[in-house]
Amino acid sequence: MKTLLLLAAITTPALAVPTPVKTFGDWEVFNINGVLRATSEAQNPSANTLRVSCNPRHHNCYMQYTQPKGCHSNDERNIIWTSDTSTESDGYMTRCINGQWTDISFYENSIPTWLHSTTGTFKVGFADDNTSINTYSLRGALKAMRYIWANRMTNNFNQG
Repeated sequence: MKTLLLLAAITTPALAVPTPVKTFGDWEVFNINGVLRATSEAQNPSANTLRVSCNPRHHNCYMQYTQPKGCHSNDERNIIWTSDTSTESDGYMTRCINGQWTDISFYENSIPTWLHSTTGTFKVGFADDNTSINTYSLRGALKAMRYIWANRMTNNFNQG
């Protein structure tokens, strides 16, 4: 019994949900092992999750659209961002490597231009799978993404 209690005490903190370092509306920024990650809970969650992240130096920023089931090597897929208030959309190609969809380089100039004028919500999903589509709130989305990019830019300009 003592061993079981000790094991529970040791492993419980590692399983704890990370606390956001910053909240912007419906979006949160987490620091996970030095990686800044902006994400939000989808309004109609599928098994997929949208994440925008930068490495510990705030460089090499990328977008992930996670998929719990693996993929077949060399497959390619489009991740589509769609406006809920217009007919506009943007696609981002990802490739399957070692059973996982690759990260997509993603900086402020990667954001769909229509996202700046859209209000309410936007959708993200794989173009070939309607069950993968999530609806995300725009409330705080741009600010959360800019937060991880602004830190990168601030670090570059303050070296000296």
